[in-house]
Amino acid sequence: FSNAVKSGRELVPSRAAKFLAVTLSIPFSLVISTATSMICSLVYLTFGAIDRPFFDETRRQYDNILSTVRQIYAQPDMQKAKVSTFIEPTFFCEALGLQGRMDCLISLDDDKSALLIELKSGKWDEFRSKAKEEHLMQMLLYKEILYYNKGIKQNDVMGNLLYSRYPKLQEQRSFPDILMRAFTIRNDIIALELGLLHGKGREWIPALTPDSLRRNPDCNDMFWHQWCLPSIQPVIETLQTMDPLTAEYFHTFLQFIEREQFESKMSQSRPDSTRSLSSLWSADVETKRDNGDIIVDLRIADIRYNDGVEAICLSQTDEDSQPNFRIGDAVILYRRESLQDSAVTQQVIRCSVEAYDTDKIWLALRYRQKNTDMLTTDSYYAVEHDHVESSFRSLYSGLFSLAACQPHRRQLILSQRKPEKGELFLLVGPPGTGKTSAA
Repeated sequence: FSNAVKSGRELVPSRAAKFLAVTLSIPFSLVISTATSMICSLVYLTFGAIDRPFFDETRRQYDNILSTVRQIYAQPDMQKAKVSTFIEPTFFCEALGLQGRMDCLISLDDDKSALLIELKSGKWDEFRSKAKEEHLMQMLLYKEILYYNKGIKQNDVMGNLLYSRYPKLQEQRSFPDILMRAFTIRNDIIALELGLLHGKGREWIPALTPDSLRRNPDCNDMFWHQWCLPSIQPVIETLQTMDPLTAEYFHTFLQFIEREQFESKMSQSRPDSTRSLSSLWSADVETKRDNGDIIVDLRIADIRYNDGVEAICLSQTDEDSQPNFRIGDAVILYRRESLQDSAVTQQVIRCSVEAYDTDKIWLALRYRQKNTDMLTTDSYYAVEHDHVESSFRSLYSGLFSLAACQPHRRQLILSQRKPEKGELFLLVGPPGTGKTSAA
């Protein structure tokens, strides 16, 4: 809460929802609500530079979330014993080529049905008084993931959008035409990536125009010219006015990044590798075990709490295991009770390796878990490498920065002039000491 207030961003509702999903089950929820109101007033007095309406709107959205969650848990289905609430559950779905982190998933009747809630802090389509299509599309894709991964039929998933500005849930029905548009967008993205991988960027970028990027037929001229075009036009001009050397470097390196990103997902040049994303479902467990890319038959030995589950210690029961993990590696943890369980059939928890030895491994959760239903001492678990694409986004951003930077600096980077005093530095340090971050 305090982080959202200090940054002046509208993040309070999502944090509050995750908090409320747990606190409502204890008798102190009213005390917590009152305390939050006091904090709002206190923070407002402390950060006087932020307008009072910000805090009033925050409080209103908080109250909307509180009221909605209370109504949900007052329903008869929620009084049954076999109800589990998961905040930000993550799933990989190889059948659809998607992965997603849902806001809230409530499992009913041992996964025979479910209640899915997506929280939105912005506005709905106020002109039509309904959910925005992109939000509905997201909900429909999540339903498909639950069907393919957990076998819950789409009609047995009650999908709801919660716009925290408005005090009610909006149940969303399935719309096949919207779902097909989502798959078309997915296919277009894949075609675009493959085209860039094979060097089509040299043809596509010079032919780009602002109108070719104007895909929304409902976007009126005033909105387009006042809000969209000013951010699109400079990017196109930068890419289309590169000198020959910069353009050659840009396209060559763009193709290289695309190839590396493709390899991280498919690993087609090394069929024996088990470190790509697709190895989560395409490689057998024994091959991954031999390569040290999976640890199976783990048991929970200890849990560290800090406003929820912060870290988990797992004991290794496989004496012959030789894992290839380092401290700081991004990994996924999931329950593996049978040979059929895998990262694409189970809910996964994203973690990082905090410490490990021959007997135990400590994992720090990327998102603290309030619900410990899937963290039981009598279950078996598996750990595999995670695949994070943020590093590739920074590479694409850095490549564009080269095209957009001052010519004097670009000449230095491309070795077109000698460096001046204070322009080059030698940064020395062992692996993992933060050289890249410092640079």
